[in-house]
Amino acid sequence: MPKLVIVYISKMCGGKGSAVRISQKLRPGSPSFTYSTPIRQFLHEVNREIAPGSHPRTKKTALERILKEIYLRDLRDSGARIAPDAMKRFYAQFRTLTLPLVENRANVQDISTFIRAEFGEDTFAKTMARIVAEVSEPIVIVDGARRHADIALLRTIPNVHLFFVYIDAPLERRHVWYVDRNQNEGDDKVTMETFKVLDDKEPEREIVSLRSIADLVITNDTTYSDFTEKVERLFADVCMQCGV
Repeated sequence: MPKLVIVYISKMCGGKGSAVRISQKLRPGSPSFTYSTPIRQFLHEVNREIAPGSHPRTKKTALERILKEIYLRDLRDSGARIAPDAMKRFYAQFRTLTLPLVENRANVQDISTFIRAEFGEDTFAKTMARIVAEVSEPIVIVDGARRHADIALLRTIPNVHLFFVYIDAPLERRHVWYVDRNQNEGDDKVTMETFKVLDDKEPEREIVSLRSIADLVITNDTTYSDFTEKVERLFADVCMQCGV
């Protein structure tokens, strides 16, 4: 039986994580994955293996090993060619960051941009497609598709029903939720002006264009209870349509 892969898409702090949690309450045991998880894993591994002040050669060797473990095997398995000097250019960009790497929105966005610039726009998409394809559960929930490349790679997975949900939420409410959530260090102090800058950084810009390819668009602009009802209704309907 084909498995259902439901993908929640929204701008930063628009309600993707809430939609995932609501869905998992309806179908406990359904795994969820987010595109930012490998980036945060990269930050953790860098801080664990590379001490501030490390010799440049030690730092470069460790960085290459971490990248290979998290991302590059998916590129090689897909037949993609990695340019010989890509690692050199990535390391030059990486050196602009301060160690230890604070797990904040700016670093996550910068690492995302650096990796895709040197190893391909679909780097994260290939990793996510492999992860989803390997799951045996009948329902998989994906949080955080940001680009058409993400969507295209998910469409290549055999024997799945794909359903894309775009969540619309106003900027002002997303800023309030961002501060209240305080997911990364310093998020609770982010002003509206800073939030607008983060919301317009390169990793966030293509998200709005995914609205046009969504199977369903829902709004998240009133109460959490109202949003919960919308997600519960759509999730139940999609599961029924797909027979899972």
